[in-house]
Amino acid sequence: MYVSHRSLDACRQLGILPKDLRKKTLISFAQPKLTKKLQKRAWQIHEQNRARLLKAAVSRRVKIIREERELRQRERGQRELLEKEKHKLAQEKRRIQRDLEKMIMHEVKTSKARELFNDKVQSDNDKEKERHQEVQRRAEMKMEIKMEKKNQGSLNNR
Repeated sequence: MYVSHRSLDACRQLGILPKDLRKKTLISFAQPKLTKKLQKRAWQIHEQNRARLLKAAVSRRVKIIREERELRQRERGQRELLEKEKHKLAQEKRRIQRDLEKMIMHEVKTSKARELFNDKVQSDNDKEKERHQEVQRRAEMKMEIKMEKKNQGSLNNR
């Protein structure tokens, strides 16, 4: 007779010894000084008890199987939920990564534009400085020419 681990577990939970579920023959109840009628009655009581215990054990075994199935379904549901959460997190991570890359690219472009602007301002300042120096140099040359003419005029008058 094959006994599954669930059947043994059901018996253990109910406090039933598996040997009490085995069929016994009418002959196994034979004892000296026991009439056939009493022997048969003892066997019937045993069979009634055995049937009641067997029914309880089978019912408990069915309950164990149902609980195991429900547990597997809950675990599967939890795994599926976990997988969905992993997928959502991966999507969120990719979105954040894209946003960061966009922000970095924007910062690089802004920095480059700022650098170009600063270079242009510096170039304009350098040109303005050169123009100012040129104007000052011409003014100094005009002044020198005037002074030279004045000095020549005063030398000629002597």
